[in-house]
Amino acid sequence: MSTQSSLPIKAFFEAFGKGNFQGILDAFHPDVTITAVRNVDRINGQLYGTYKGNDGVKEFLTNLGNAFDTQSFSVENVVGGDGVAFANGKFVHKLKTNGNLYPSDWALYAVIKDNKIFEYHFYEDTATFEEANK
Repeated sequence: MSTQSSLPIKAFFEAFGKGNFQGILDAFHPDVTITAVRNVDRINGQLYGTYKGNDGVKEFLTNLGNAFDTQSFSVENVVGGDGVAFANGKFVHKLKTNGNLYPSDWALYAVIKDNKIFEYHFYEDTATFEEANK
């Protein structure tokens, strides 16, 4: 399997790990669609749902920062081929609303276009998120 499609995902996670905001933005296609857990229209400030374009990427990152204080984040696998890439790992976030910890496995499915992330679908354990919000 070709690894060419995994390169933008690897670049994204490398930039994210270093806090390199411009590097994160550069990994995404200008017409990107980000789906955070579910494909629905979001109410302003809501974390989960759909984001579009460069402004959507910025809003997604802002919403992550407003919701979570990341305690740990690991990327275990990144694979790709034929314009599609997958990644998975684990994280532990501290919820900024109440200080509770939110641990989860996560998975990412991405479509790559023009060597950029064109579709970004991030999945995590939202049942554990709901429990941490109690």
